[in-house]
Amino acid sequence: GFRAGLFYSWWDDGLSGETDDIGSPVTLHNSLRYQYESGTFYAGISVDELEDSPFYDGETANNFGVAVGLGGTAGAFSYQITAGYDTDNEEGAVRAMGTVDVGPGTLGLAAVYSTNPNAYYNAAEWAVAAEYAIKATDKLKITPA
Repeated sequence: GFRAGLFYSWWDDGLSGETDDIGSPVTLHNSLRYQYESGTFYAGISVDELEDSPFYDGETANNFGVAVGLGGTAGAFSYQITAGYDTDNEEGAVRAMGTVDVGPGTLGLAAVYSTNPNAYYNAAEWAVAAEYAIKATDKLKITPA
């Protein structure tokens, strides 16, 4: 459905815990978003106010971006594709993540590519990440990444 207000973008999602650097440094935005959802699939588009995000071209805080998100589950596999375009910096980024249940834990893989630093991703031109999250108890998850 349609949402408007202050909420986290799809770029806030990541692998288990904070063992990776594949998201945006600022993910809480004033946004307008439409997201279609079914039981195992979602797809959406948002227009985000990026005034609290990093600026790279020397301009003032008058920035907005457009992001899309696509994801879902298929049995033991989950996936997410996120992309964003920062209109002020005229740069964009795309990220793909997936997890699958393997043995006593979950294997997660992610990759991100950015044309140059922008509000959606500014850590590098590209990055890959992997993790294996083992649920040792109901309250303890061990995650080498």
